[in-house]
Amino acid sequence: MESSEFIKVFVALLAIVNPIGAIPLFLTLTDGQNSFEQHRIIKVATVSLFVIMMVALLVGEFILQFFGIEVPSFRIAGGILILLMSLSMLQGKRSDTKTNDHEKSMAAEKESIAVVPLAIPLLGGPGAISTLILLSHEYHSFAGYLFISLAILVVCLFTFTSLLASPAIAHYVGRPGINIMTRVMGLLLASTAVEFISKGILEIFPGLR
Repeated sequence: MESSEFIKVFVALLAIVNPIGAIPLFLTLTDGQNSFEQHRIIKVATVSLFVIMMVALLVGEFILQFFGIEVPSFRIAGGILILLMSLSMLQGKRSDTKTNDHEKSMAAEKESIAVVPLAIPLLGGPGAISTLILLSHEYHSFAGYLFISLAILVVCLFTFTSLLASPAIAHYVGRPGINIMTRVMGLLLASTAVEFISKGILEIFPGLR
């Protein structure tokens, strides 16, 4: 994997995780908790996100084989899912495929919301899992897995830093700034989704090339 491909994978994963867009909900769910509790939640959420993404990378393709799902079909389905998420982000909001009102209300009643809904489905949702399954097929080699794992690690570190600095980001950037960054992430995500869909269609109908 060349450096340009690594950057492409990193940007795609960062856009779909969208830690900046998770800041408002994170601050809402941790309202009233002291800094120590917030830091503990951030650590657990980040580690959980890393585990979820690594599992999707390492066993995702085996799951497709087990259920007999062809990669081109999954590529189109995953691309459509990601496209729907990106369209929601372009409107400056989180996608409903990540969290719903019921999950938010349940999370507010729990002592720890680090794993659910923060790590999954807010950060490491269906879109991230679908993307990693497709990447595991596209870069099916030790070197490819190594580079994707590195990209996952960098994304998780960025997520950790973003959530840690969430009070400052929310104060200085505000909701309008977060919405702008979410729209930028949505645009990047939409381009990734279109690429997945077009590649899947060309694999099913090679005569269209």
